[in-house]
Order: sequence, then C-alpha cells, then structure tokens
Amino acid sequence: MSNGSSRVLPVLVALVVGVVGGALLVRKLLPPQAGGPVVIQVGPGACELSVPRQKISKANFDTVLWTKKGTSKKLYIEFVAPPAGTPLPFCGMKQQTNGRYRVLCNDGACFSGAINDEIQQPYDYKYWQVLDDGSSKPEECDGWIIINP
Repeated sequence: MSNGSSRVLPVLVALVVGVVGGALLVRKLLPPQAGGPVVIQVGPGACELSVPRQKISKANFDTVLWTKKGTSKKLYIEFVAPPAGTPLPFCGMKQQTNGRYRVLCNDGACFSGAINDEIQQPYDYKYWQVLDDGSSKPEECDGWIIINP
C-alpha cells in the first residue's frame, strides 16, 4: 500500500506545477483585456451628448460605445478624415460617400472597435453623430474623441 501512495504525491505535485505554469504562460501570451467600453449616449437630438469631449487611451485598450436615447432614428457615428499623415482613430472604419469614416453601427448603437495601433501621439478627432429616419435630411452634430497613446 505504501508503494501506491508514494506515487500519488509526485503525480499531484506535477499536476499542480503544470496547471500553475500553464496559467502563467497563458496570462503572459494573451493580450490584456479592456475593462469595457466607454458609453456615450446620443439623443433625443443629435446635439445632445452625455459626453461632448471624451478622452480615451490606447494604453488602457479603451473602446467607445455610442447608444441612442429618446429617439427612434438610426444612429451613425462618422469621423472627419484626419490630416495627411494622421492615422484614422479606430481599426475597421469604412469611408462614406461624404468623405467621412464610419465606425460599426447597427440601428441604435455604434461601436468604435480597437484604437488604431498607428497612433503614436495624442490627437483630438472630430466626429459627427448622425440621427436618420430616412425621410428627410439627417440631423447631425459634432463631438470629439481625444486619444492618448
């Protein structure tokens, strides 16, 4: 009986060392996770923002979620094209026919996605929150995102 129990202890030690070592390796290899998006509410009018000038940080892996409030219109967030040599603020933005760049939007909410890796210095990005019901000229107003590397 002592032969069987003497083998259990080294196996348990090896198992614990393997689990702890694997957990530490995974934490080192995986990128840090964001704490969650910064939420900006738009509405009921396009000029009504919960935060007109929002600071975010690439170092904190910040993202932005715009939501509409008190309106049935569709929400779009479109950024003005930055000057030559200045990267777009977020990855995956799509250029529109008006020359602006739109983040991912789905009716009542828009999501920035990750901050562009090419941003190396602080920059203030102007954007437009657009509320559109499809029946007339969309209602637009501007806001600002300040990105720190």
